[in-house]
Amino acid sequence: MHLVIGILAWNEESSIGGTIRSLAAQTLFRAIEKIGATVEVIVVPNACTDRTAEVAEAALEKRVRIHPGATARVESLTEGGKSNAWNELVHRFAPEKTDYFILMDADIELLGEDTLERMWSTLEKDAHAHIATDLPVKHVARKARLSLKERFLLGAGAMTQSAPGQLTGQLYCARAGTLRKIRIPRGLIVDDGFIKQMVCTLGFSEPADASRIVRAEGAAHVFECYTRLRDIWNHQVRQAVGHTLYTYFTAYIRANMPDRPIFGQLKALCETEPDWFARFAREEIGRRGFWVMDRSSFWVRWRRAKAARGARKLRFLALAAAATPFDAAVFYASNARLKSGRVNSIWKDTRTTTVS
Repeated sequence: MHLVIGILAWNEESSIGGTIRSLAAQTLFRAIEKIGATVEVIVVPNACTDRTAEVAEAALEKRVRIHPGATARVESLTEGGKSNAWNELVHRFAPEKTDYFILMDADIELLGEDTLERMWSTLEKDAHAHIATDLPVKHVARKARLSLKERFLLGAGAMTQSAPGQLTGQLYCARAGTLRKIRIPRGLIVDDGFIKQMVCTLGFSEPADASRIVRAEGAAHVFECYTRLRDIWNHQVRQAVGHTLYTYFTAYIRANMPDRPIFGQLKALCETEPDWFARFAREEIGRRGFWVMDRSSFWVRWRRAKAARGARKLRFLALAAAATPFDAAVFYASNARLKSGRVNSIWKDTRTTTVS
């Protein structure tokens, strides 16, 4: 058995050393060694303008390569974008013998030394599941005293995680055979939502089955969440824009890809015309008039609140009501962003404060 741990990085010079340090402490390496399997760490910096690649090389040399049976390397890309980095890792850098992928961002800290082992072993035990996730923990949750804004941020995160089959692109473990069927179109921003849909519907060939994505019990990681209002605003605009572009994509599938599953058709389209989705999105935006946003996504918080039970229902309803004016402003700004056409290469990270 061969397992590849892929770390996708963009200008993570200040954080990737800590991420690799927490990775090297994982019991997964010993568990893999015990069964005679191998593990490979591949860091993929893409279009970095800092020393991410050099810092990663040094950290890998010091940390990961001390494990017998583990190898590590850095594969730098000149083209930016997380989707492109994902495609290159899964389809080009990882060897054909790969059985499992662990995909992780370069600015997270793994909580508990057995987090990755728990995720991998969850898939080993559950033949139905294709992806195992963990619990993403916002860094403010570790504070002893929380401000009102921080309490709201934690509540909003809990509301998001309440839905079944949640996939956070920051960290997940997946069967290699599943991921290798998928090609993420260039320009599609919500890569984790796209992967979730492709996995849960088996390439749009079946009704969505959320049980194909499971959360590993006791597995968790910490990430630096947005706390400044400006950063929260920009993040929400990115999310809203990305979701609307994704609805364009699903509409295109229904209208133009009648043969299901769509894995082969989508792969061929991405290879013959790499920028097809960007062209299609521009055409869709151009023909829709003034309002181009997907209206249904505005009510996501209310739908999740409605589905909740007990005390959580009341708490989620209060959060949805408090967030509605902010969400309305975000939607108006997101609509203007889409109409302007400035939506290329949006990368989700805790330091980017502009959408371009």
